[in-house]
Amino acid sequence: MILNNIEIFILKELFQSSKSKLYAFTIFKKANVHISEFNKSMSSLVSKGMIQDNDDLVLSLTVSGKDWLLSNENKKVSVNKEWLEIPSSFKTDTKIELNSFYIPNADLLSD
Repeated sequence: MILNNIEIFILKELFQSSKSKLYAFTIFKKANVHISEFNKSMSSLVSKGMIQDNDDLVLSLTVSGKDWLLSNENKKVSVNKEWLEIPSSFKTDTKIELNSFYIPNADLLSD
């Protein structure tokens, strides 16, 4: 099961709390994310059965959430990092030879 960073943060905060229970607002302030992202992650964890949401907005960690957190403690979450991929417009077949002079095009440098 793949979780995003906010979901993992919520699980860790609940795990580190004294009774595995915290107010949702407390975790939200520590997460420092937008409220819609937090609510989406919280709802996702509730639907997966990893946390319970009580009527008074107290979140509690379930056994399956604790098991997932302990079994994936040292594993990295595989996330597709689109910003890391080089756009095809920047890729070229021609390469600059080693120790050759390269003069950039001044028109391309100034916008």
